[in-house]
Amino acid sequence: MAIDTKKVTLSDVAHSLGVSVSTVSRALRRSPLVDEKTGRRIREEAERLGYEFKPKRRQAGRAILTIAVLLPAQSDSWLHLFYDPGRLMQTLQEGFGGTRTNLVCVPDADWADLFAHKKLGGIDGCIFAFADPPAELAERMDQAAIPRITLNRVLAGGNYICRDQKHAMKLHVDRIHSIHGPDAKIAYLHFERIPGVSKSRYEGFLEHRPRSDTYTVSSLGDIDDRFFSWLRSGGYRALICFNDVLAVYAYQAALHRSIRIPEDLALAGFDNSPVRRLTEKPIDSVELGADEIGRKAAEWLREAIIDPAVAPMREMLPSTYVPGSTIAG
Repeated sequence: MAIDTKKVTLSDVAHSLGVSVSTVSRALRRSPLVDEKTGRRIREEAERLGYEFKPKRRQAGRAILTIAVLLPAQSDSWLHLFYDPGRLMQTLQEGFGGTRTNLVCVPDADWADLFAHKKLGGIDGCIFAFADPPAELAERMDQAAIPRITLNRVLAGGNYICRDQKHAMKLHVDRIHSIHGPDAKIAYLHFERIPGVSKSRYEGFLEHRPRSDTYTVSSLGDIDDRFFSWLRSGGYRALICFNDVLAVYAYQAALHRSIRIPEDLALAGFDNSPVRRLTEKPIDSVELGADEIGRKAAEWLREAIIDPAVAPMREMLPSTYVPGSTIAG
């Protein structure tokens, strides 16, 4: 005779299998402290008995949360120069407020084994810091009821907070035209190796300019004589770069070729990253706002862990222009 679902307890499942109640609880939460074979056996038995698992609400003032901050690792270190990782960790901690939190950084090489890391002691939530979660990993998190959120990446069906890249592109185009005239030709230096952001910024540029005004690079070394020849032959008065790192490199490469910034070529970047101040004239940029993005993400994730019924976070923040000296002298 089947046991009444409402009366089935963790103790019932534990007694049926001859294991402890704490082991059953961990298995149902898919804790890495329970091996996969045992966990599957416990979950199958709980389902057979009719046990209904409901994530518990945490007490905000007493919880100690373990948050995995998943960071991308690239062979080219310059790809990560658009934000300050230390500052990001600080603002994430601020976002969790008075809730005691352990932030554990996990490089992408370890993402696949995330739930096998017993030293993590169980993961309460995940933040993908400027990286897209692989589909398989995202599915495992959803199955384990582990809330997750991505920073500056729009993921269909997921939780995210990011800047409106198309609006940011409009800010650049409008400023260039207001200073150099509505007929000033603008080129876009496109970078393909960060797919989500690359796509949105490229689409934002195409809303204002024809496709032929785009030059695509895959490395800094591609900003070479051939590129500047393309600029000259096209009669371009201004260049919007995918980010500040490319803009800084283009600035130095232009000066090396006796091209004056902004007198001969107006120049703009993205993200208001630390590197934009490395040139004699600061690069005109738009704000990424990693501090604000990180803080808001942490505030939402804290609430999602305490109360699983919290509304999804899918927020697109407006961009803010950061004036420099490379569009107007």
